[in-house]
Amino acid sequence: MKNRIILLLLFYLTIVSFSANSAAPRYLYRSSRTLELTNVVLSDTATILSFTEHSPSGRALIKGNYIQSSKGGEKYLVRSTIGLPSPMGERWKVDNKKPVAFSVIFPKIDKNIESINFTEPATKESNEPWQIFGIKLKKHIWTSKLPQALAGKWLRTDGSNLLFVALYEEAALLDAQVWQYDSVNVTDKQTEIVLKISKSIAVTDNKGIYSIIEKEKQTRKLIVETDNTGILTVTEEGKPSIACSRQRTKDLQYFPSDKQPFAKDIFKSDSATYCGYIHRYTPLMPHKLRFEYDNATKGRKVVTQVSIAPNGYFETRIKLDYPIMVNAHLKGFGLEHVLLEPGKKTFQSLEFRTKKDIRNEFYGTHRCSFMGDNAELNEEIHILTGKEDNLKKLHDLIAGTDIHQFSDSVTANYQREQSHFANYKQERNLSPKAEAIINANISMKRTSLLSEFAEYKLKDIVDKNPKTYMSFLKTFKKAEIDSISALSFIESVKQPTVLLDFRFYDLLLKLPSNNYFIPIRAFVNNMLNIFFNVAKQCKELTPEEITLQNELKAIRVEDVDTAHLRKHLPEVLKFIANHQAETQEYVQKFSNSCLLKSADTYLSGTPWVIDLIKSSIIIKKLNDYNLLTDEQLKEATAQISNPFIAAKIAEVNVELRKIIAANKGKVDSRVMGTPNVEPEKLFETILQKYRGHVIYVDFWATWCGPCMRNIAAMKTLKDELKAYNVAFVYITNQTSPKALWENVIPDISGDHYRLTRQEWNVLSKKYNVTSIPHGILINQKGEIVSPKIQGLTNEDVKTMIYSTLGKELKDSNATPTQRSASR
Repeated sequence: MKNRIILLLLFYLTIVSFSANSAAPRYLYRSSRTLELTNVVLSDTATILSFTEHSPSGRALIKGNYIQSSKGGEKYLVRSTIGLPSPMGERWKVDNKKPVAFSVIFPKIDKNIESINFTEPATKESNEPWQIFGIKLKKHIWTSKLPQALAGKWLRTDGSNLLFVALYEEAALLDAQVWQYDSVNVTDKQTEIVLKISKSIAVTDNKGIYSIIEKEKQTRKLIVETDNTGILTVTEEGKPSIACSRQRTKDLQYFPSDKQPFAKDIFKSDSATYCGYIHRYTPLMPHKLRFEYDNATKGRKVVTQVSIAPNGYFETRIKLDYPIMVNAHLKGFGLEHVLLEPGKKTFQSLEFRTKKDIRNEFYGTHRCSFMGDNAELNEEIHILTGKEDNLKKLHDLIAGTDIHQFSDSVTANYQREQSHFANYKQERNLSPKAEAIINANISMKRTSLLSEFAEYKLKDIVDKNPKTYMSFLKTFKKAEIDSISALSFIESVKQPTVLLDFRFYDLLLKLPSNNYFIPIRAFVNNMLNIFFNVAKQCKELTPEEITLQNELKAIRVEDVDTAHLRKHLPEVLKFIANHQAETQEYVQKFSNSCLLKSADTYLSGTPWVIDLIKSSIIIKKLNDYNLLTDEQLKEATAQISNPFIAAKIAEVNVELRKIIAANKGKVDSRVMGTPNVEPEKLFETILQKYRGHVIYVDFWATWCGPCMRNIAAMKTLKDELKAYNVAFVYITNQTSPKALWENVIPDISGDHYRLTRQEWNVLSKKYNVTSIPHGILINQKGEIVSPKIQGLTNEDVKTMIYSTLGKELKDSNATPTQRSASR
């Protein structure tokens, strides 16, 4: 395939005048890890981009893709392609193991353009549009007042390696702020740089003319000098001079300024600021950074979008109850783990790279620096807490190993990381806080992997061959898996700093469902209890279920584990499947009871963990809209020994009371009666109500975290679309408890349907709803135009809806054009 494309390109280029060819071109970032840009050819009539897609099955090149100057302006639409397995807009039906090489031909671009972006439009056909930003075409022309020789990140040479000042072409970073160049004066010996920050306001004069005026102007004057060793000395009036270098300095005589360990009680409520700057960012790039963190004291996973300003600056303020590692994700950087602390400001400087960095054994390809109150602590821990290289490899081992082999592999990785950490400490002196955080991080990786063994193992066998599931369970050795997982958890939480690790809260939430503190025999002996307790909750039983109930009552206690029970096991399992909500409620109560007994026995040395386990059970009920009375609240908080954690339960209860009161006045959501038709005709009948509208259907559930986060993220999009004929329809089933569902939906504008298990099963099978959230987009005629919407940004979904409406998104840039060009 590659040879064929090369020959076609050579033929194409014989009839045009060749001007430039860039093999392995440099670029700032790509949205897809599997799409590789391999070549760029510029001729006097065309611009040709060549790609290799390394995971091609089901992919497609979307119609309307274009290139554009990285600075914006005219868009050059695709003219033709070479090497595509299918026409543009159609999915590729190819072997996923065989990469696909292809080329895309665009019109000739302006010869003065230094770099371009390649972009696919977000349409109803595309799940995740391909985007490559900052493709370099020619040498950059420096336009800044700043001498280019001074550009770069300048780190302190005292051994801390903290970023003191960053001097970029477009801006400077100093004291955790973004500055503009007011003036630069260069002499033979030194350079005087005056930096400014201006605060502007919008005003309207008496004639109604709108203008922006500069209200305040803050300035800083730096005197910088360089020597022939690469040292930059920065002096400000009244302050000592600071020596800086672009390279890291190794100085074992340097000790971090914070020599105190974390306090035994690390709980403290205060606001934290996370802000930063993205070097080489342009407004055409994604303008949202996904930011997420866990709050174990209030039982919440917080996911939010942080806006990036046109100059690359971002900032968000959050209320924290303790120091925590947060996750920040932006395309082009991957996942960044950053430590935030209550009452402190953290500034992170991020850089795109146009080529691979020289890899350092300890520092890897470190692409960020920190400023602000806890910059030094982040610099200390960032190198190792971000290392996730081996985790996927270990996950991939689960399917083919037993728990003992897997435990050996995980332990070997744990020992390697401990050894790497020991070597790292030979490179620099660490603060007590940094040592504690890194040790907790390494420990939690091991515990997290072991706790996920059963979950991944069971999922793998169900996905591959569900018919062998029951026979597989006989050889599963759950008791051994549980003991290894439980011991790892107990060992990890001996370090209070595990609370800071971003994995801890997930493990805490999974304790009741993973059940590795609960003996397996407890579940075997509890099978009858599950059946009888669920049967009590059911208002009506079928004649078959009543017969089963009577037969099970007749079984003697001593015969529970014999063939008498196994004979009825398929019927019991069918009964449980038919009463999922009631079964889930009973099993949860039973699991919580066993978990609390085990916690008191095995975690007595870590009372804060016991308190968080107890509070997480209580707060989960609150999050399910089960408001506590004053008496119930008093009884619940009396179980908690830590007053801070107990106070958070009361705080969540007050917040819930306010939410319920506010929801009573909301009218934007409607509970719709399910049409009384056959399940096979249900979906079409529901859609008839919205004929003439574009319909966004969301299959979801109240217990589904990604569903709730997706719904929250779409609020702003729904507000934008109020002026259009767009209907939002939400479909769930009886696994969403009715009381919880009724309290949740007032905050979700749209029409809501709660289906029976049979109705849901028919719809999910017919429309291939294998996981949730799952969106379906339907046009005004009732035709499905996008059968599966998952993992897209609001902008992508918005574009798809506008496309279905037959409207174009408003764009500050020029409308895409396709220039005519002769060959």
